[in-house]
Amino acid sequence: DGLESSHLVWQAGMRAAAEFPVAGTGAGTASDVLPIYLPSARAADDRLAENAYLRVFQEAGLAGFLLLLVGLGLVIRWTGRMVRRAESRDAVALGGAIAASVVVSLLHALIEPVWGVPACMSMTVVLAGCACRLSQLVRGGSAVRTTELARPVWIAMVFVLLGLGLGMLHQMTPPALAAWDRDRFELQVARLIADEGRTAAQGAGSRDDLPAPVVAILRRHLERVLEYDRHDAAAHLQLARIRVWEFQRLARSNMAPADSAFAEAGQRRLSEARDLLREGLRICPVLGDGYGDLAELALLDGSSPELRLACLRQAVRLRPREYSLRRALAEELLAAGSADESIEHFRWCLRQRPDDAHLQRRLAQASGRMWH
Repeated sequence: DGLESSHLVWQAGMRAAAEFPVAGTGAGTASDVLPIYLPSARAADDRLAENAYLRVFQEAGLAGFLLLLVGLGLVIRWTGRMVRRAESRDAVALGGAIAASVVVSLLHALIEPVWGVPACMSMTVVLAGCACRLSQLVRGGSAVRTTELARPVWIAMVFVLLGLGLGMLHQMTPPALAAWDRDRFELQVARLIADEGRTAAQGAGSRDDLPAPVVAILRRHLERVLEYDRHDAAAHLQLARIRVWEFQRLARSNMAPADSAFAEAGQRRLSEARDLLREGLRICPVLGDGYGDLAELALLDGSSPELRLACLRQAVRLRPREYSLRRALAEELLAAGSADESIEHFRWCLRQRPDDAHLQRRLAQASGRMWH
């Protein structure tokens, strides 16, 4: 099952790389882009079961993949020279240990995207540096060649490296600071999902029955995540969903909808949700679920049906295997009078759930309208 899932992900990665062959889809976009090409939503849950070489090819294109091959060629050359020319027992042992570690890293990259993990990538770089230096030291009998650099040159190189290091710290520090709250949020969501499963097994309860204190905890975690890392697109979308939940909770309360306090509080939450969704999609435009959330928001705030339909079309374009999005688009198309187009999506949904009687009736209604 795991091998089949990996095979599907590899195929999806190759399709994505073929569509963006030169520069790729962008660094760090694999998990967001692959669902567009995966054959099922279930396979999307295993979208990290890929190999690092394919991930580099997909995200960095041919240019990045060629640089990777050059780097691998140098590491293999250094490792081979180090093992062949080592004379002392210590050098042989050290060279063998480094060579074995490098080989393990290269083989592990075939089945997991290990180079996307900073600790694994750092270890690989350190091993490559050791292999380079040892290959220089074991050159047969010849003195190690050195190159003298003028003081201004190496001072400039130090400042360049320092600038690069500070730039990397500036980029990586916000996600690191936000990691604690992100982990606590994910842990709380996992507990809620487990509780929801137990409640569903008992035949009662729904997601709308979430305790308000729990939602407040989730909201605080997400707000702290965004305080540290304003570029976390997923956190923007998740916080927007909590704002929508708060609006719906207000609507279910005893407060009269015509009450000015309700109107003001409700509109404030919907406005915050809209801003969060737009910002999240600006950061990462390929998050298909975000367009589905925008479509739901358009329904709640009374926006035009054309806007809702456009959002659902984009959501399905980016997440074509998501049942909820395809079903929502089919219903919206039928309501808009596009029965012929809705039939395709109803049929797809029915293939996923062939025993759904209500879905069968909706497909029959769409077919009846098309012929009338």
